[in-house]
Amino acid sequence: MSQLVNAADAIRVEVRATSLAELRRARGLTQPELARRLGITPNNVPALESGSRLAGPQLRPRLADSLWVAFLHLFDVVLMTADGHEQTLRPAAPSPRYAGHGSGGPMADGPNRRL
Repeated sequence: MSQLVNAADAIRVEVRATSLAELRRARGLTQPELARRLGITPNNVPALESGSRLAGPQLRPRLADSLWVAFLHLFDVVLMTADGHEQTLRPAAPSPRYAGHGSGGPMADGPNRRL
């Protein structure tokens, strides 16, 4: 039996470019230069940096590529409830079992690994 979800209890997901200004400056880019790279109007970059505008799904990978960073270095993924509570998602820490193994998997040691 399926359960109906009350719309007031729904969780919204926001993807925020929280490190955009810092990363842009670290790369030596001005706001107009970044806007040209992204193909957006220059007034959109300050709005993205301040959080008054969120980057949409098509813009997110272009932003990460333009700043030469991985998605999670640029964006925070935030779960928001209708009552205003927020929870920022963080990547899981690598398992201690695989710490220091390059890719982090059990096959990272190459042909001389011990099983």
